[in-house]
Amino acid sequence: MKPDKYYIDASSFLEVTSELADYIMQEKLGDKYDKYVYQDDVGVYNYTKAGQDMFNNYVEEVEGYLDSVGIEHEDQEETDSNGNIWINVQHRLSFYENKFNTLMQEIEGDTVLKTIEGNHLAGIFVQVKKQINHYLKENKDEHN
Repeated sequence: MKPDKYYIDASSFLEVTSELADYIMQEKLGDKYDKYVYQDDVGVYNYTKAGQDMFNNYVEEVEGYLDSVGIEHEDQEETDSNGNIWINVQHRLSFYENKFNTLMQEIEGDTVLKTIEGNHLAGIFVQVKKQINHYLKENKDEHN
């Protein structure tokens, strides 16, 4: 039997999952936790790339556990407008965030791009911006 569903507002859900994921990291890493975080110029603590990947994985685990006991993000709806497809906004956003982070790491580590001078990320994102602008213009023209 599936448990009843309990929905939590977006900010509370994000806070709880983030706090739990960070707590798990601290418990599992112990003294090594400090190797996965750093303090920026304004005093804000951030995760290193490896730390962010680890944190994202723990967030997914926490979300999975909460889901298994019927606790869900308020933006999760059980079905689409046809009543037959599961929708999970938070999960999809995390999925694409992870894909984006992986892309960034691949670009930064690309051996061919490293042989060329310049800021490769900036160059790629200029091209992406051009493609987005083109898409938006085409889409706008279709609907007007």
